[in-house]
Amino acid sequence: MKTSLALNSLFVFTLLVPTACAGGAAPSTSVSPPGQTPVTKGAAPSPTPKAADAPRYGGILNTTLNADMPSFDVQQETGLLTQAMVQSNYSGLVQSKPSQIDAVIGDLAERWDVSPDGTSYAFRLRKGVRFHDASPLTTEDVKYSLERIYDPPRGVLSPRKGTLASIKGVEATDQDSIKISLKYVQSSFLPMLAVGQIVVYPKKIVEAKGNMKKDIVGTGPFMFKDYSPGTIFEVKKNPNYFIKDRPYLDGIRFYLIKDPSTMLAAFRTGQVRLMDPSWSGGLLPGQVQTIRKEMPQAVVSKYPAFSTRWLNMVVTLPPFTDVRVRKAVSLAVDRQAAVKILESGEADVGGPLVAGSDWAIPEAELLKMPGYRQPKDADLAEARRLLAEAGFPSGLRTRILARAKYTDDLAVLAKEQLARIGIDLEIDVQESATFLEQIDKLRNPMVAQPVGLRMSDPDELIRYFVTKGGSSWTGLSDPEVDALFERQSRALDVAERKKIVRELELKLLDITPSVVLLWRRGNIGHWPEVKNYFRGNAFNNNKFQDVWLAK
Repeated sequence: MKTSLALNSLFVFTLLVPTACAGGAAPSTSVSPPGQTPVTKGAAPSPTPKAADAPRYGGILNTTLNADMPSFDVQQETGLLTQAMVQSNYSGLVQSKPSQIDAVIGDLAERWDVSPDGTSYAFRLRKGVRFHDASPLTTEDVKYSLERIYDPPRGVLSPRKGTLASIKGVEATDQDSIKISLKYVQSSFLPMLAVGQIVVYPKKIVEAKGNMKKDIVGTGPFMFKDYSPGTIFEVKKNPNYFIKDRPYLDGIRFYLIKDPSTMLAAFRTGQVRLMDPSWSGGLLPGQVQTIRKEMPQAVVSKYPAFSTRWLNMVVTLPPFTDVRVRKAVSLAVDRQAAVKILESGEADVGGPLVAGSDWAIPEAELLKMPGYRQPKDADLAEARRLLAEAGFPSGLRTRILARAKYTDDLAVLAKEQLARIGIDLEIDVQESATFLEQIDKLRNPMVAQPVGLRMSDPDELIRYFVTKGGSSWTGLSDPEVDALFERQSRALDVAERKKIVRELELKLLDITPSVVLLWRRGNIGHWPEVKNYFRGNAFNNNKFQDVWLAK
């Protein structure tokens, strides 16, 4: 698949000029969920604009990504690059509202009802929805797509299997209705169902081809247009989108620009109007500073990044089969130095749960704990003692896998800091596609890993640390951890749930499958003519259906 538009070093191309036309408001959605996770009632996909700020139709939005995607199959890929590119092509039953990240609104479902005991959800689908190949959406497509995620057939990878683990079954009750039965109450079920990778595929195409790695056929506001690997990914307006008068844009071009300075240069000249390099942590700290200083007319806005950096240790591979070695690594890493060196201070020290959230250990308390406290003298001495006790009095040598342009700097920092206790790290830097393939195979003792979460709810971490979570990058299988995750997820009382979550977080800090270095503060940059862009969480609703260009 080759695009007719070549991307050269000067980024010379012509933007289409949009024409003026008023648009209608999106239909509202009925919401009636149980549980403790906040959900907005009656939320519409976007507010009705004021007359003075009426949207204009037309134009191509040029934006950026700093790496390519391994395939188009968003249900099977673990990373967010596929999600960043193809999410405008797909729809789910429900979605997260970009301008209010904890709000859940309808997508393919126009309304739903929840049983009194919270274990049954009845969704009513919109009528007349069609896939991009003009075939009608059916309840069988929805049922099949959900089953492919929570109960995948042999040979299908499902990183979100743990996300939907509470589902007992999905039933098409009539031609427009779907009933989802749960094994148990899960307070985070609707937000989990709203994550961006839980999309609906056309059953007939998946069954015919076995996967969607080379195909994009959804019901979203934009349709696939062209793709040139390593260069550009393009989508065009879906003229038959189920929300009337949307989208406003004629299309979107995602330019794949690995070099940060080249990306910044393209943004500076306006050839790229929206700069959002990684769709995880957003702009680099240096890019934020440059834009604010040298391009004051540009807009830099914050968003809930939920982006973190981990040093994962595979507990099934030596030397990290020994918890003492893992604890030594955690003690030796200087998290405060990592914030300054890696993020120029634009990040927060935190534990496994999202820093600053209601669930996480407060920073003041965390900074008194081993591995977080300052100065580092006592931690380093204890780390050396643990290594000697584990049989490595003279230190050890091991390997760390890093992702080019993402975590190679993290690997370098880890190498320098762990050398202080006698650990010699061999750094193996791989491009994104190779990196993402390798981490799932658990063949590298240590991995410098960027992690993007979809919500602050503790259930979001189930897929990383639970035995059957679907995305265990450490190989952890701990009965106590599994039991704590299950207990907190099913707890109906918020105070009781928080107690269990605290116990769980302390347990993860104790056995240390992952060293959490920091939590990033998300920023994106765009020019003022880009209107109505609310940067949602990286994995959730960023479909661009409401975005328009003022000129």
